[in-house]
Amino acid sequence: MAPLLAVLALSLLIAAAGAPTCPPPGFASVSSFNLTSYISAAWFVQSQAPNSYQPAAALFCVRAEYRLDPRTPGRLQVFNQARRGGVQGVPQTMQGRNQLLAAVVVDANRGQLKVGPSFLPPALYGPYWVVATVPNGSGGYAGAVVSGGPPTQPAAGGCVNRGGGLPGSGSGEGLWLFTRDAVPDRSLVETLRGLAAQKGFDTSVLVTVPQAGCAYSAFPTSAG
Repeated sequence: MAPLLAVLALSLLIAAAGAPTCPPPGFASVSSFNLTSYISAAWFVQSQAPNSYQPAAALFCVRAEYRLDPRTPGRLQVFNQARRGGVQGVPQTMQGRNQLLAAVVVDANRGQLKVGPSFLPPALYGPYWVVATVPNGSGGYAGAVVSGGPPTQPAAGGCVNRGGGLPGSGSGEGLWLFTRDAVPDRSLVETLRGLAAQKGFDTSVLVTVPQAGCAYSAFPTSAG
């Protein structure tokens, strides 16, 4: 029995030695970030990791928009939308009350925000980090990799973000590949995937989000 226990212990040590360190050493969000440019137009999700509030069945036509909140300086209004079951499926607004989420800037230069339902205090919002970008050649952004903060959980292909906040809140979850065009050149999506892998993410968790043939709702005129 003792030799068997020794073998098991050795196997566990070998597995632990091979597991990635999460977050990866030196993991950080972007620098010299231009928030004004980033929120100047809508973003279309090309691939993302399913999470507690966005199951794989609802990952069609996923789109995100951000605007300055005219009523509260330093805050943003966030409008997320998607469809369930297909590009003609039931519209999903993932924000609940008032159709809008809110975002507060934690570090504008480093692309770090916190996002949550507008009726909750910002202390309960979850991290939203822009961890990599692709320029568009005109001083703006053609693509971005966004994470729910640093990835903290080891996985087979790297690190993942599985949350840790309030159940169902989405806090600390998520990995998204954003592009400005709904249907971009495939090479841009592959570039973003490569950037995510370079940051230490397990990109095998990413699910392709269909965008061709989608119809999108307009940004709500009022937060209610």
